[in-house]
Amino acid sequence: MHTIRIVFLCMLLSPPALLAESSVEHVIQAFQQAYNARNIDAMLALADPSISWMYMDGDAVHVETTGHAALRTAMSRYFENFPSSRSELISLSANGSFASATEKAIWEQENTTRSQCSLSVYQLNDGLILNVWYYPAEACD
Repeated sequence: MHTIRIVFLCMLLSPPALLAESSVEHVIQAFQQAYNARNIDAMLALADPSISWMYMDGDAVHVETTGHAALRTAMSRYFENFPSSRSELISLSANGSFASATEKAIWEQENTTRSQCSLSVYQLNDGLILNVWYYPAEACD
């Protein structure tokens, strides 16, 4: 009973931004776990129906997919083409409705494990991923 009171008291005294940041981080971690499980339905459950998946190229932003249907199609093709792919969150930091992450992509190619890292920025709306921006991949440090 004392533990419950202490947890409740900590929640009451915690700044709202800290609680929001941890839930943003939780959503992104759950999305990454769904990706690694190839569970597209779980990924879409964490995504806003109008989700935009974008990548940066120099000073240009390219929209790869918009909406659940397009993301489902893109992920199905990706998992088919790269069946060994998985992702690790190297770092994750939230600020309000945004989070930045360094993600490590890992896959098998020609009997060799390959990897690369990318910076990504997520924007959430009402607890769902609204926008994702990926920056060019580079060798992991």
